[in-house]
Amino acid sequence: MSYCILGIMSGSSLDGLDLAITSFDLTENLRWNIEWSHSEPLTHEWKEVLKNIKNFPLEKYFYYNTTYGIYLGEIVKKLTENVEYKLDAVAIHGHTVIHDPLNKFTVQLGSPAHIANGCQLPVISDFRSADMALGGQGAPLAHMADSDLFPGHDFYLNIGGIANMSIKREGQITSSFDVCGANQILNRLAQEKGQEYDQDGMIARQGKVFKPLLNKLLNHPYLSQKPPKSLDNQYTVQEFFNPFKRIHLSTEDKLATAVEWIARCIAQTISINSPNNLSLFLSGGGAFNKFLVERIDVVTLDRIKVFLPNKEIIEYKEAILMGYLGALRVQGEPNCRCIVTGADRDSINGQIYLPSP
Repeated sequence: MSYCILGIMSGSSLDGLDLAITSFDLTENLRWNIEWSHSEPLTHEWKEVLKNIKNFPLEKYFYYNTTYGIYLGEIVKKLTENVEYKLDAVAIHGHTVIHDPLNKFTVQLGSPAHIANGCQLPVISDFRSADMALGGQGAPLAHMADSDLFPGHDFYLNIGGIANMSIKREGQITSSFDVCGANQILNRLAQEKGQEYDQDGMIARQGKVFKPLLNKLLNHPYLSQKPPKSLDNQYTVQEFFNPFKRIHLSTEDKLATAVEWIARCIAQTISINSPNNLSLFLSGGGAFNKFLVERIDVVTLDRIKVFLPNKEIIEYKEAILMGYLGALRVQGEPNCRCIVTGADRDSINGQIYLPSP
């Protein structure tokens, strides 16, 4: 019941591949430890492919699905050749191309068979489809880590390309869902200034909130939709980023408005779900955006206490999550809970690909 898994996550913000080797002891008293972590930048060419993959013709999609798998296999082989840990498997999410719970399908780029043969390790992928086959959203997956790996908090907020939140009541995760678009919006706006991202929110801090756009976004029907619910990357760009693209404002004002919108979406979610002063576990790249964290504090009126874990967990939480989902899959235990996703029952997600000797 002990496993050493390399978890890999690449988010919609396209800021690179997060890799973490984590050891798990799945006995009654769950124990785990991060053994190694690394962030691998994506090449410019792959960033452009991943940004536009949904618009490619079918033949081109399958070509890039294979070549991205080969690329990932080479990276894993290169990075793990000198690590001292014997890996049981690689657990990888892949890059989401389409996520459509209404029609019960999801597509992630990166052929796991090519990854497995490239790195000569078992590869576990496709952590959403089994849940979706049972009528679930297949997302978010973070509730498994929030529930089992990080006890002691009431809200769990991960600010990645999309912000998602888990809510705990009486020691159990009762709800987990995507709140709003986040870093993929902020990063795209920062690129107007030639920056990969808005470091510490310094550009946003110089701007002014444009209230007509803020109010329009706050009234979007997704925000009032009750969980279970989840966001697709393309939907996020279309519904939440494109309004910024179409309006004539300075980049500073756009970023200030986007930060305020994200903070208010989070505050609204907390306000609906809790009348008390409770603990918020904050992770993901957005946790490093000082201005965004400040605005969350302000608009929640100090009703919550924000807890920031150490930098390694903030940065690699999703890679650790993938490792945990992979360990549960190998163990044959459920790794997605129906109370969160709305599925008919809990499910064991993940397909295992073995390398050819």
